[in-house]
Amino acid sequence: MKHKLLLTGLLLILINSISFAWNAPNVTSPTNGSTVWIGVTVNWTSVSNSVGYQVQWDTVATFNSPVFQNNYKAYINSTSGNSDTEDYPANLYFGKTYYWRVRAYVTNDTSTWTNSTFITRDYVTQTSPTTGTDQWAGVTLNWAPHTGVSFYDWQADTSASFSSPAFRSGSNAYINSTEGNNDTQTYLTDIYFGKTYYWRVRARNAVDTCTWSTLWTINVRNYVTQSSPTSGSDQWSGVTLNWAPHSGVSFYDWQADTSASFSSPAFRSGSNAYINSTDGNTDTQTYLYDIYFGKTYYWRVRARNAVDTCTWSTTWTINVRDYVTQSSPTSGTDQWTGCTINWAPHSGVSYYDWQADTSASFTSSAFRSGSNTYINSTDGNNDTQTYLYDIYFGKTYY
Repeated sequence: MKHKLLLTGLLLILINSISFAWNAPNVTSPTNGSTVWIGVTVNWTSVSNSVGYQVQWDTVATFNSPVFQNNYKAYINSTSGNSDTEDYPANLYFGKTYYWRVRAYVTNDTSTWTNSTFITRDYVTQTSPTTGTDQWAGVTLNWAPHTGVSFYDWQADTSASFSSPAFRSGSNAYINSTEGNNDTQTYLTDIYFGKTYYWRVRARNAVDTCTWSTLWTINVRNYVTQSSPTSGSDQWSGVTLNWAPHSGVSFYDWQADTSASFSSPAFRSGSNAYINSTDGNTDTQTYLYDIYFGKTYYWRVRARNAVDTCTWSTTWTINVRDYVTQSSPTSGTDQWTGCTINWAPHSGVSYYDWQADTSASFTSSAFRSGSNTYINSTDGNNDTQTYLYDIYFGKTYY
């Protein structure tokens, strides 16, 4: 009986040593216990002259849950880093600890299992704009790329409970794990001016959905900023009013008047269709002409989109000049009887009227006058000069 028991023990030792005589692979990545995205590639070292490798996954250490996965990889060569020494488990659950193990095998023998774990992340990280910052009514929301997902869901609202009539949402199909693709951003437009918007994002795959990200906010600006001419400055009666570009708008409305209440007979207004958010286009300016000389004009601007209109900007002013400046010949100088008189160009006018006379009251029989049709605001054209000839010798002309 003792001999039988001894023999049985020796046989079991021999069987065990034979069953697991083959060399076991070593896990190289991810590091045991590390946190990873749900699209994770696991790697192990090669075992030379193996037939293949067996790899298993599960959310329990006993490898017997409903999500258990088992895979075989045919041996390629003794170099680590080939597709035989890595595996990509699809459709993992978010926020779970995964147990995985790998072993090498040959005909009639396997190695022992090499065990490791990783934890899948359960979030998506927003990147821009920085939470709590002021933004225009057209703003791009961005988040960091994930891996192993099928869609990103996003939501935005003026209510932190995402339950107001202003609620927006969408789903972006996954493209890849590179930053800056349009799967990891959405352009929020036609939103309300002067409101705080809350937004969040999550990821989905075929079997699970991660938790919503933390709430980030943007504060939508409720104004348009004038840029030129400087408020209170003197201007010609043809003046271009400029403002800074907005985004996410459909129109800019502008008003100008000699009355601060914008209610006089001189009132002007218009609407410019939005072009883009680049400065210097015709949508962010208007040319004010045929206005009254020597008056102060008040002007303001606002933006509109499909759902809202922002408040009027602060009121800026311009003081319209009431003169034309002569340029040559210098007053009081001696000239021949054929003399070109010049003046500086104006803008926003239709004609220049000129007069010349030997009398300062412009009432003598030598009186000359004319009207020159406006050409443009560039100096040196014949609209800003006239040739005075056949005049009296030895006289002073005004």
